[in-house]
Amino acid sequence: MRNNKTTYTLRDKIAIGFAGGGLLLLFLLFIFGPLVINYLGGKQMNALFEGKGMEISDAEAVIKRPYIVYGRDNKGDWQKDYEIYNTELIKGDGHSDMLKDVRTCVFLWADTEDQVQSSQYYWTGTLNDARFCPVYMRVIDRETGIRYADIEIGVAPIVDLEKDKFTYSLYNPHDSWTTFDMDEWLAEHWEK
Repeated sequence: MRNNKTTYTLRDKIAIGFAGGGLLLLFLLFIFGPLVINYLGGKQMNALFEGKGMEISDAEAVIKRPYIVYGRDNKGDWQKDYEIYNTELIKGDGHSDMLKDVRTCVFLWADTEDQVQSSQYYWTGTLNDARFCPVYMRVIDRETGIRYADIEIGVAPIVDLEKDKFTYSLYNPHDSWTTFDMDEWLAEHWEK
């Protein structure tokens, strides 16, 4: 009777080790990859929004095509077209899905730290006065490195029990909170 014992050379053992390590690496990338990508993407978006190293300009903003639009959610994360409705800003020619392809970035966000209490509106079922925060738009020209001055485009109601969160949309001309005509503004601010 013969024993069929397999013998491995050092090269075989190294190859098997790398294959096992590769599978472990693929598994870890599958589990943690999206978290790392979101974290790095969030850092990139925040750095772009802050405009570090950019020239701040009080000139009228210009939207150059292709462009991309982001809205900031209540967690502080930037999401493409988040809570922005019924405007050529997200439906228009030149709107892109890829940050790497764009010349202009447009950011919309609610400044929940700057709240005003209203004596005209109340939360349903409570006697608490409703609170509102301003919603702003920031335009950044990636080609020239210019960050234009912020434009107030309306207000958003603050969630009654969570004073650091807004409710409803960042921009929707059908909401009574939006005071800005985005499409009229865009008609004057597209690159000519």
